[in-house]
Amino acid sequence: ANAFYVSAVDQGDTAGSIHPTKKVELGRRVALVAAGLNMGLPVVYKGPVVTGYVVKSADNAINVTLELTIDPSSVGSGLVIKSTSCPATYSNGKCAGWQIADRFGNWRNAFIFFRDSSNTTVYVNGTLPSNAARVTGLRFGYAAWPLCDLYNIDGLPVTPFRLNTTHDVQASPPPP
Repeated sequence: ANAFYVSAVDQGDTAGSIHPTKKVELGRRVALVAAGLNMGLPVVYKGPVVTGYVVKSADNAINVTLELTIDPSSVGSGLVIKSTSCPATYSNGKCAGWQIADRFGNWRNAFIFFRDSSNTTVYVNGTLPSNAARVTGLRFGYAAWPLCDLYNIDGLPVTPFRLNTTHDVQASPPPP
């Protein structure tokens, strides 16, 4: 492939411009792509790429946890979750990161986490209404201000995506 994109989803400017002010970081990311794709050097040049998910658990079919499938070539030396928040200029629902769609196609905010210290498996957790307890999609970065919190250790962010699939949610069996 002779074309590639460089994600700047985490480089937003609170002034409302679509042109990021952090040009040095964008230049670093472009250089990584050139080194990896064009020069064949062994560098990580893309952030985590989510390719799928599996419903891992559900409490009363309301609290849903998804296990993400991430392209191994985009993980690099590992994954990290960074703290993020919505700037005051982008309040009133204009910020979102991870979202899960219910059976009616309504997108509901969710959050990511690691279950153990290995930081290799990423989970998304969200709440669905009991009358809509079917996961029909997962997306990241669909907002005026995407809350980017998943990176690889090389400092590259997850790329915005949307996966439309249907997974019935069933309550987890009670513990013995």
